[in-house]
Amino acid sequence: VKHGSLICYSGPKNGQSCFDDTDCGARARDIALVTSSQTADNDTTWTRNVTLTSTGSRRLFIATAALEHNVANLGVVSGMKLNGVAMTLATSSIATANNNWVRAYVFYLTNDKMPASPGTYALTATLDGNNGGGAYSAIELDEVDQTTPIEQTATGANNGNAGTISTNITTQTNGAWVLDVVVSGSENTTFTATGGQTRLLNSDPNSSQVSVGVKSVATAGSTAMSWNISSPNRTAQAVVAIRPASIH
Repeated sequence: VKHGSLICYSGPKNGQSCFDDTDCGARARDIALVTSSQTADNDTTWTRNVTLTSTGSRRLFIATAALEHNVANLGVVSGMKLNGVAMTLATSSIATANNNWVRAYVFYLTNDKMPASPGTYALTATLDGNNGGGAYSAIELDEVDQTTPIEQTATGANNGNAGTISTNITTQTNGAWVLDVVVSGSENTTFTATGGQTRLLNSDPNSSQVSVGVKSVATAGSTAMSWNISSPNRTAQAVVAIRPASIH
């Protein structure tokens, strides 16, 4: 059978001749933000209801946590669960100054472990205490790779009063998203995004400040998540690169 002059549209062989669609290789889907929210909480236990709305099969649920404590080995989030299912810790960061500590965490759950149907479900954090408050976010994404949803991680920390923080991360896939959570041990801090990311969420716990940023990176490679920090007081940053699902 003669196919004529077939040309690949999109994918790694964009513009090249081909035999059929499978010859053109895979291209990345566009990751979609479905829902996002963040709450501040000054207690030593934390549970809240989150609403999931996607009916897709390539979902990713991300939860971030960021908090402060004045004891070195406390203020630790040892786990997070969605609907009773343990989430995977992607990365975490810690910063200290003046005998206080701040910590930032990113957890995730793939589609096969998420509730099958849209609805309201309990998100729970297990922690051993905080005395400077904390903030916890819930972010639902769609069109994410299910085999390697988190393709890279990075962390940053300012153990002092630097007015900026910037952490580099190298994405591996065109169209990957980069998400970070950043925490400062001052309730007077204001985070201003300077790395091309959008400040998605922001909360003001008891004596700390927490922001979550996100951006899409069109071409795989090194990129920075950067913030200007007013009234800084020790700052921790946890960063992940999220791989989009592929399609032929």
